[in-house]
Amino acid sequence: MVPTFQRAFDAALREHREEDDDPWARRAARIRLAAAVGAFSAYGMGCVHTEDAWARALRFDHGGCDRAWRERVVGAGRLAGLRAYGFVEARCGNGRGAVATGAR
Repeated sequence: MVPTFQRAFDAALREHREEDDDPWARRAARIRLAAAVGAFSAYGMGCVHTEDAWARALRFDHGGCDRAWRERVVGAGRLAGLRAYGFVEARCGNGRGAVATGAR
């Protein structure tokens, strides 16, 4: 399931990106991306949410989420895409794995 999820994640990163300087539009784009990725929760990947008022943290609520799982799902290749959206962190909802994207 993870390879299928990874392809869907890559597609969402491409499809939902908005080049806009308006902070509200960028926040809305982050929320749409999380919803698109979260659509796979029905297939056992857990829910995906944004956190904080500006939706700058991407949280994976998968029961088996830990550093290794998050690395397989997000990986270094997707961090750049998340950073482009303005996400500052991708993390497990259970507290077992987090990574900063490098966004400011």
